[in-house]
Amino acid sequence: MSESAYVIRTDGASRGNPGPAGIAYLIEDADGQVVRSHSEYIGETTSNVAEYRALIAAMTAAMELGATRIRVLSDSDLMVKQLTGVYNVKSEMLATLHANAKTLAKSFRATIAHVPREKNVAADKLASEAIDRYFEQNPPTSDDSPKKKPPKPPAASIPVAPPDGFRASPDTTYVIHTDGASQGNPGNAGIGFTISDDKGALICSHSEFIGQETNNVAEYRALIAALDQSLALGVRRVEVVADSQLMVKQLNGEFRVKNESLLPLFQEAQSMARAFESFEARHVLRNENKAADALATGSIKAYRRAQKEKAQL
Repeated sequence: MSESAYVIRTDGASRGNPGPAGIAYLIEDADGQVVRSHSEYIGETTSNVAEYRALIAAMTAAMELGATRIRVLSDSDLMVKQLTGVYNVKSEMLATLHANAKTLAKSFRATIAHVPREKNVAADKLASEAIDRYFEQNPPTSDDSPKKKPPKPPAASIPVAPPDGFRASPDTTYVIHTDGASQGNPGNAGIGFTISDDKGALICSHSEFIGQETNNVAEYRALIAALDQSLALGVRRVEVVADSQLMVKQLNGEFRVKNESLLPLFQEAQSMARAFESFEARHVLRNENKAADALATGSIKAYRRAQKEKAQL
């Protein structure tokens, strides 16, 4: 008997188009029960970008649930027709998101269909509530003061291959988020990174289990993998964002590298950094690096699941 498909309902909302935007999704099992729902403010962007971002987030969640079959329902006629090949993608802003969505969809036996807005009320309400929630938590200081600048939309937190034939713009500074994780320190370790353009659009992301390592080694391994991928894409200008204060301060010359196991990795990273026309590294808090963190920890979880399944054979 074939596995029943999960039903995914998605929606993206934008007030101003472009303007403050939110995304939402609901995932239902074969009995129609909601097994996961999510809503999130994603900054200022267009409605079409928000629709794609909602879909990518939903498919990411479906993979985490172990789904192999999905049926996506969306009230975005444009997105549905682009994904089913009826319409071409003419907007450069949507092209990367479209490629990412197509790549993710290949992980499932997937179908996508358009539904009228009135049949997508729950997802629509969640997306709108995400915008309301943001402004409730971040009110202007006075009636005539400008609204707080929304944060850049986070990149999708699942491995995504670069679009076919992609070559970086020589004048664009690409943003690399990296993270290394180790459960045990040393222990099972994984790396993750995302590469986005200067508008926040995801170019690609990567997740990989690297065996038994310390957290600091994993941080450097993630950085080196990200720089290697960036060079392969023709990137010339990069801003590296990491939540490893040690690594960032070592890269910026504020801390010396005293650990012998880190020294070769530090030297390799420094050598690769010199291959770029512009290289900058800055530290952020972990909650500002969620996508890379999810990729790194996700690789460890995937390894552990595979080992458990292997043991049960």
